[in-house]
Amino acid sequence: MVPPVRRPPDESLSGRERWGLIVVAMVVLLIGVIATVWAVYQSAADRRAGCVTATMASTTGGVTLHYCGTEAQRWCAAVFSSNDAVALHARDACTAAGYGVKP
Repeated sequence: MVPPVRRPPDESLSGRERWGLIVVAMVVLLIGVIATVWAVYQSAADRRAGCVTATMASTTGGVTLHYCGTEAQRWCAAVFSSNDAVALHARDACTAAGYGVKP
């Protein structure tokens, strides 16, 4: 039986290497924060513009349906007048965008 080969302990990072890792981590964190803020802003802008977005299963994986303005109004009217799987799933998105059923 051959004894396992022991490696000497790795050297610790130098100050310059440590600062480099900190800078890279901060850049990655900043990109994540910017992407999150942008996504939230876009979502709010879509709602203000009267847009509807619904994501659901499809035969090829997933599909995102996105309509704005009068096209969203027509699509939501069709959604509330139908009872198929797409319509039932999309009703929440239409209601959230303000295109719910009027009493």
